[in-house]
Amino acid sequence: MKTVSIIIPHYNRCDLLGKCLHHLSEQDFGDFEVLVIDNGSTDNSEQIIKGFNFPFSLHWERLNENRGFAYAVNVGILKSKSPYIMLLNNDVWLTRECLGRMVFLLSNSDSISVAGCRIMSAYDPDVIDSVGAGISKECKCFQVGWSSRWSVVGDNLLKMGRTLPVFGATGACVLFSREVFDRVGFFDEHFFMYLEDMDWAIRARAKGIKVAIALDAVAYHLGSGSTGGSYSDFSLFWIVRNQLFLIFKNIPLSFVLRNFLYILLGQMKTLGKAVILLKKPGIYFKALGSFVRMLPTVYALRKATERMSCNELNEWIEVSGYLRRLLSSVRK
Repeated sequence: MKTVSIIIPHYNRCDLLGKCLHHLSEQDFGDFEVLVIDNGSTDNSEQIIKGFNFPFSLHWERLNENRGFAYAVNVGILKSKSPYIMLLNNDVWLTRECLGRMVFLLSNSDSISVAGCRIMSAYDPDVIDSVGAGISKECKCFQVGWSSRWSVVGDNLLKMGRTLPVFGATGACVLFSREVFDRVGFFDEHFFMYLEDMDWAIRARAKGIKVAIALDAVAYHLGSGSTGGSYSDFSLFWIVRNQLFLIFKNIPLSFVLRNFLYILLGQMKTLGKAVILLKKPGIYFKALGSFVRMLPTVYALRKATERMSCNELNEWIEVSGYLRRLLSSVRK
């Protein structure tokens, strides 16, 4: 049995997957297997990728149709046996030491059960894509450090230590101790695409799961490589719908009532972006309608979901806000 099972949900773009696997073949930590969960690709990905000779065990599980990120991840978790499980997007490329440093963080900590890494932009290696996920008073999750330059903010972060406690870790590249899934459960397949990692993070926080970023473990992220970009109709639909789903499923009612104006403002920002910036009001209202139709399901899920306390939620909002200000204040 390998120490790490790396689960890669995949849909088309075998060129991205090939590069992702190439970087895995260069890791200085080699005790891992790779499980590619193919969401019904139509570009002959399997035949092309299997034509390469990678120095690790590669398993390919093909689904008959695109069932979404969360479904594919859950299939991979069920098929894996390793004590550590990594989720990795097919448009993320690990540096040579990345996996080993993330494993080191978890294996040498009695309290941390989920490890993220410093994810940089594949377009500009000095620009941060994410150093963990935060949450705002608007009940929106965001990527800490997004668009800031590491050459400007890196020293500030490293003064806090090479391990950064955060609210959550992005599903693009994250390592879990296997037992956390017994405590928290799997990813909610109702999300299909986007924010399923943040839904899991909120549920994990309610169970006392601790998350940290290994700042010396570095990966590069192309971003929305398989979904047509972050502003595509596909992406916009699922982001809008799932923002509402996340709030209604997970946030305590008392917190919502006390912060209603902030939450409403956050949703108005999303509407304004869809209508004014992207000129896609139809997609926004289609997503809104989809959410309204699933309200009975949302209500049932809410009843079955353990929620964070308002005090803990407020604490993480403060921490997330501090990190956002720390990085944005020196952003170029």
